[in-house]
Amino acid sequence: MNISYIIPAYNCEKTIAETVQSILFYDKSDKFEILIIENGSTDNTLKVLQLLKKKYPCIRILKSKKGVSKARNKGIQESNGKWLWFVDADDKINFNIEPLLENLNDVDLIIGNYQSNNSNINIIPKSKLIDNDKLNDFKTKMISDPTRYMTLWTKVFDASIIKRNNLKFDDNLKVSEDSEFLFRYLIKCKNIFLLNKTIYLYSTIGTSTMRSADLKSIKYYTQAMNVMSKNISKRNLKMNEAIYKYICLNFFVSMVRCVFSESNIKWNKKVKIVKKVKNIPVYKNSFKNIKLTAIKENKKLIPAIFLKYNLFFISSIVFNVKAKINRQKEG
Repeated sequence: MNISYIIPAYNCEKTIAETVQSILFYDKSDKFEILIIENGSTDNTLKVLQLLKKKYPCIRILKSKKGVSKARNKGIQESNGKWLWFVDADDKINFNIEPLLENLNDVDLIIGNYQSNNSNINIIPKSKLIDNDKLNDFKTKMISDPTRYMTLWTKVFDASIIKRNNLKFDDNLKVSEDSEFLFRYLIKCKNIFLLNKTIYLYSTIGTSTMRSADLKSIKYYTQAMNVMSKNISKRNLKMNEAIYKYICLNFFVSMVRCVFSESNIKWNKKVKIVKKVKNIPVYKNSFKNIKLTAIKENKKLIPAIFLKYNLFFISSIVFNVKAKINRQKEG
């Protein structure tokens, strides 16, 4: 079995069939399986899955407790493929990966480009293998820019690395569980193949809970960042710098998604929330240690200038503008 496509399925009755059909459209071999893990849906998702299974024998329906991490861990446990591709139930595959897998030897991770709501996101300008002295620099580049590089869906993983090292998604995390898993996987990688092809179609249109405004989710981001901060050590200063950037950028995401996307919160309260959350130790320490040179290298870190010097009103304006742009993109 070459590859296992792992799809957590929760209340996805309207989209899961198209996700499955996108895989079948590109992958014509008999060397793959589609593992769909139903995890507590309250709509007709299970009925749709049963109909799909009758039509396509490559589908296996599994069940797990509620939670995307539990579902993915179940998929890992039950998978038979040499490679694993984690797919969301409202997205689509856009590339036949099988021929590439047949020709790649001793590669630990494959990363491709993707499309987000019909916009091409080309994070890989040229196909090539990254290894040896260039590998650590690329890893820190990925960690330093999590919204660009630290997603699951444009990655194809070597199942043996995951199972040999007993890597699992942290089911205590409600957000950033995918990038935290990827971080631990990257530590084990000896090389990465970069693929200049659009392999995945990502959708932000819908009612995903993690894409909606919710003040309660701020504590989930803080929890996830506390977990990531445990990887900071005196032995690897470059990695420390990458983790500080990772935490700062996740702070920005939490403010945009959880605070400034919420129209019912008054402006003054939003600014107070920014100040309060920024002073939580894990964030305060990261902004303290972020270097101005890092901000010059990545424009996404511009709000860090303001937060580093406690200019909360100005940083709030930036977050508000970003929230408005997101609403326009997501319709």
